[in-house]
Amino acid sequence: MKKQIKIALQSLFAAALVLFGCAALQTDVSAQKVEDKTYNLSYEDEEVIGVGYAYRYANGATAYSYIYLGESGYRISNVKSSSSSLLVKKTEENYNTYSDYNYDYDTDTYKTEKKTSYHYTYISYFAKKAGTYKVSFDVVDTKTNKTVATKTIKVIAKNTVYQDPIKSIKYCGKDLYNYYPYTNKTSGKLKVTMKKGYQLVKIEVGKVNSKGVTEYKKVKNGAKIKLATKQTYSYSYTSSYSDYKYGYSYNYLFPETTIRITYKNKKTKQISEVSTSICTMNKK
Repeated sequence: MKKQIKIALQSLFAAALVLFGCAALQTDVSAQKVEDKTYNLSYEDEEVIGVGYAYRYANGATAYSYIYLGESGYRISNVKSSSSSLLVKKTEENYNTYSDYNYDYDTDTYKTEKKTSYHYTYISYFAKKAGTYKVSFDVVDTKTNKTVATKTIKVIAKNTVYQDPIKSIKYCGKDLYNYYPYTNKTSGKLKVTMKKGYQLVKIEVGKVNSKGVTEYKKVKNGAKIKLATKQTYSYSYTSSYSDYKYGYSYNYLFPETTIRITYKNKKTKQISEVSTSICTMNKK
């Protein structure tokens, strides 16, 4: 295993991107809803996504296409991208399998046939760089398993611009705020720089305890911090409807250290806070 520690900005910054940044990207979209009555398909023919934006829930943010199938007897297959700079993957299918009973008059019996009906499909995207791409997918007849049509979706990837008070968040001299992807240090100096018009109030470092609760400790700007290298906790409960006892045990691959930043808008005097996370590799 490579001796690297992955930094993940799974934070309110990312949430802000979902709520505001990605929404802003969609304002100039000329997408049209495709209603294909032949195969009962419905989807947007154009999507706008942010470059380099990864989200652990693959069907979140704007980085996906939703294709409605409506139990039409067809499914989506063979998803392809026009460029290696745009990664594509069919990440979810919703379907149900059932038995179809037909009466055979010749034999005076019922014949059972197993059928699968597809409801919708998600295609997820990850853009390595800005550009306009074409994503294609095949429409497959579930009875014959043959391709009956090929459809395309236009995907526009744009560089994401954050509008917030943070100028940089540096750990061991590397700017986390600009998604610096790797580091090999479990301890180092943390330095937060605010944009003009904002004042840093305090920095807190949080780690999850054995009960799954994040405990915070205030640190000075520029101080050396230690990242969590292990994150485990468990809990159990007994069902109110029976004597069954349920237990959950967690041992995360990427232990998380939360950096909570409180700041003040100098003009409005409003106090706000944002959080980001640094994750280390659990090697045990």
